[in-house]
Amino acid sequence: MRLIYTNVPPLSSDKELRDEVDSLLEKSDTFEVAVGYASEDGLLELYALAEKHKVNVKLILGMYCIEGWPENIYNTACRLNVIWMQKMIGEIRAVTNMKYHGKIYVFRKEGETIAAIIGSHNLGAIKKNADNQRQYELSTLLDDAKSSSKVSDFFSNLWDSVCVENLKDLPPKLREIKKEPNKSLDNVEGVEKSTPQEWEDVHTHKTSIVFDLPLKVPGIPGNKKEYMGSNINKCYAKGRETKKTGKITPRNWWEIEEIVSKNTTANLDYPQKKGEPFWVYTDDGFKFLAHVGGDFNKNFESHADLKILGYWLKGRLVAAGIVKPVDDISADLNRKDNSLEDPYSKCEGVVTYKKLLQYGKTTLRLTKTDLEKPDNGGIERPVWLLDME
Repeated sequence: MRLIYTNVPPLSSDKELRDEVDSLLEKSDTFEVAVGYASEDGLLELYALAEKHKVNVKLILGMYCIEGWPENIYNTACRLNVIWMQKMIGEIRAVTNMKYHGKIYVFRKEGETIAAIIGSHNLGAIKKNADNQRQYELSTLLDDAKSSSKVSDFFSNLWDSVCVENLKDLPPKLREIKKEPNKSLDNVEGVEKSTPQEWEDVHTHKTSIVFDLPLKVPGIPGNKKEYMGSNINKCYAKGRETKKTGKITPRNWWEIEEIVSKNTTANLDYPQKKGEPFWVYTDDGFKFLAHVGGDFNKNFESHADLKILGYWLKGRLVAAGIVKPVDDISADLNRKDNSLEDPYSKCEGVVTYKKLLQYGKTTLRLTKTDLEKPDNGGIERPVWLLDME
């Protein structure tokens, strides 16, 4: 038996939970975890550890069916559950009839329990970040067969009990989602929050002119195009080349555009003045300038900076736990797994149709108003509503 401490000076520790888990997984083929709470980072770290050590994973989440699910945790857990079940290497379940607040970690090899950890560490503790770096936890490592087997038996009883269900089988009343705010637009130049009065005013002046713009991504049913390197996934295209030097600069992950069909752009009610800005007021309370450009006005883009539309659209997916920003585009593409139903589901930054379905929206809705509002130069600009709710 040994204590596992959090490394917070002056109560320092040589080996924290993450280190203990990593070490024990080297000797294991199955990892069983039952905790009250997780975090998005903790779930992704668990996924990375399972990949690294080639172990099967059983995870039970104990508090969310009663308290409600943070959007990013629910979506991340559901995505990992699908990947693990398709690979037949794991599963995620939730306690349905009570608040289970225990925290146990069980390590098995060929059916035998080799160690267990029990204490105060929730799953988020296996990945240090700004939210938990000063939170002190204390757990006990049980490395003798008698005591660790008792913990293992408890996990097995809980896993097989009527108290838990696979995430995919949870009824709607146990899947209450708590929306996460999009923080990607905070302090971005060219973006403002609309006031409640502006919001009410704009909605009062909606017209019947509405355009639904399908988001073009890999995996659209009946469409063989992958849309990698264009639209939302524009960052996966070849970078910008400097003609004088031949140097290629990778595109920023946040940079996106929406390529709109000719059937839509040919409609005279659709914005027709190429490069001329117009206001968009978003359903979640932001406002910024956008424009159309390219052949036949097919490019719908944010005006001052192509990343603004990305901060709004991808930022919502990030807040919801659907995707994560990536710096190394090629490394992210290396995660593609053609054995999965959604080959890009392991790619952290690639937006696919299945990921949009998980978010709940596969289109943008652009609604014309009969208003005009001045830009920063005092020029009156048309006002549109932009919706991804």
